[in-house]
Amino acid sequence: MMPLSIDRKPQAKRDAIEIWDYIAPNGPRAAEGMLRRIDKAIKMLAERPEGGRACEELGTGIRSFPVESYRVFYRYSANTLTIVRILHAARDITSDLLAE
Repeated sequence: MMPLSIDRKPQAKRDAIEIWDYIAPNGPRAAEGMLRRIDKAIKMLAERPEGGRACEELGTGIRSFPVESYRVFYRYSANTLTIVRILHAARDITSDLLAE
């Protein structure tokens, strides 16, 4: 099976920038590494979209996958993996944070 195409919503792109901005003052290499690990998880999900946990309480079709202290929130269809948000796991995550 071919990997799904990856669509990163604008807020997910902003989340990645915020993760960089938060980690980089302590070390740019650490920030790069974190974003690389998140990207690796996203590529894995494009191949195995059921790898994450269903989070229907947060929205129809929403799933999450942990990457260290972050959670990647996504949906998928027959052809596309849609990255909705990338949020710190300690955050109080509610459905309004994942609204598109």
